[in-house]
Amino acid sequence: MAVVLVLAGANLALHAAVLRDDPPAARRCLQLALYLVLLLLVIISGRIVPLFTRNALRRRGISAPVETSAAVEWALFPVLAVAVVLALLREGSTAAGAASLLCGLLLGLRQARWQPHRTLDQPILWVLHVGHAWLAVGFACSGAAVLIPSFPASSAVHALSAGAVGTAVIGVMSRVTLGHTGRPLEAPSAFAVAYVLVILGAAIRVFGSLLLPGDYRGVLLCGGSIWAAGYALFAVAAYPILTRPRIDDRPG
Repeated sequence: MAVVLVLAGANLALHAAVLRDDPPAARRCLQLALYLVLLLLVIISGRIVPLFTRNALRRRGISAPVETSAAVEWALFPVLAVAVVLALLREGSTAAGAASLLCGLLLGLRQARWQPHRTLDQPILWVLHVGHAWLAVGFACSGAAVLIPSFPASSAVHALSAGAVGTAVIGVMSRVTLGHTGRPLEAPSAFAVAYVLVILGAAIRVFGSLLLPGDYRGVLLCGGSIWAAGYALFAVAAYPILTRPRIDDRPG
C-alpha cells in the first residue's frame, strides 16, 4: 500500500509540474512512477514466478528444485533501493551506473534458480520468466547507458517499461483471464502469439537503435507497432472469454 500511495503522490506531482510548465520536474515524477511500478514488479515476480513454476513442475512429476537464494534476495532490495535513489538524484553518475549493473546481475542470479528452461513448453509460464528477465536486462542497460557513452539511455527506459512491465502485465492478465473464468491455465495459441509480439516489439525498440543508429524513426515505428499489435491481439482473443459465463458454472 505504501508504494501505491507514493505512486499516487507522484501522479499528482506530475500534474502540478505540467501546470507550472516545469519539464525537468515532470520528468523526475515520471521516472519515480516507473521505478515504483518496477519495485512492485520485483516484489510480486519474486513471489509468483517461482511459485507458479514449482506448482506446474510438480503437476508434471518433475522434482527439480525451484528456489530463491536467501543471500541474493537479501542483497537485491538494498541494491535496488540504492540504484533507484541514485538514478533519481544523481542521474548519469558512475555510482548510479554501477548500482544499476549490480542490480541487473542480482536479478539474473535470482532467476537462475527458478528453472526457467523447464517452462519452454508452457507459454503461460515462460512469459512470466521473460518478464522478469527483462528486469535484469533493463537494469543492465541502465548501467550500460551511464558507463558506455555510445549506449542510448532510451534503450534502458524501454527495456524496463515496454520490456519488463509490458511482458509481465500481459502474462499476469492471461492467468487472471483464464483462471477467473474457470478455464485451465493453458494459454490459447492467440495468447502465445501475442506474447511473442510484445517481446519482439520491445526487443526491436531496445536494441534496434544499436543496430540501426541512423534510422531511429523506423525502429520506433516498427517496434511500437509490433508491441501494440501484441496487446491488440490479446484483447481480441480475451474478449469472448471475459464476456461469457464461467465454463465451470460458478458465479462470476
